[in-house]
Amino acid sequence: MAKRKIQRKIRTPVELFFYRLRYRIGEHALRALVGVLPWVPYRLLVLFTSFWAWVTFGLLWRYRRRMLENVSAALGAEITRPAARKALIWQAWQNFARGVLETCAVMHFSREEIRSTIALEGEEHLKGALARGKGVLALSAHLGGFTLIGARLAASGYPFSAVVKQPGEEQFARYLDNLRAQIGVRTISAKPRKEAVRGIFKSLAPKPRRLGHCRRIQVGRRDGRLLGANLARAAWSGDLGAAHRRGNVANVCHAWARWLPASLHWT
Repeated sequence: MAKRKIQRKIRTPVELFFYRLRYRIGEHALRALVGVLPWVPYRLLVLFTSFWAWVTFGLLWRYRRRMLENVSAALGAEITRPAARKALIWQAWQNFARGVLETCAVMHFSREEIRSTIALEGEEHLKGALARGKGVLALSAHLGGFTLIGARLAASGYPFSAVVKQPGEEQFARYLDNLRAQIGVRTISAKPRKEAVRGIFKSLAPKPRRLGHCRRIQVGRRDGRLLGANLARAAWSGDLGAAHRRGNVANVCHAWARWLPASLHWT
């Protein structure tokens, strides 16, 4: 099977200017959000976040189209009405915006505050896997408060690295890396692939304003639902999966985060 050729898009100077400008706007908007969080009432921030979720949902039509294609491919048989698919996409978009807000919020938290805010369930599975001495691969998905998983585990003293598909603009990527580092999460760039695998192996090697109690992270060994099955299949693909099957690497846990009803009310 012939290898597919990847064509790199060559930008004109004008296109490059607006490309970088987009990232500068995003970076400064994120810096402003992180900076004002301790000083602005939460309900006002929720309204502000909802407004910008609505604006970006309209402007970033390419992402919206891609989400629709993914939903149609994965859930076309279950969700047949186009209106229902669009409603699901909008809900997911709002969910992601909320995740951005709450992830920025924990930047101002101590480890004690993070632990008291985010409940951790199934920790015994994680401890049991770590006790085998080969590290743990935690598989998750872009659902719920997934961006808080690393912060919560790091606050409990677990060394945590995240494999991340970096933005195309290097300065913005470095800023996001620094934000993750503030909450104890080390970044492993997903590309190039060989370097990503090397970084994963290195991580697995053993080494000599307040919120209400409103979110929960769960860690489990198995999940029989479709999501768990897909994640399990993904874990066995590629060089890392082959090494895992030989018993040379790590145990696999599924990790996901969900919001509780009480999370609608911060104190």
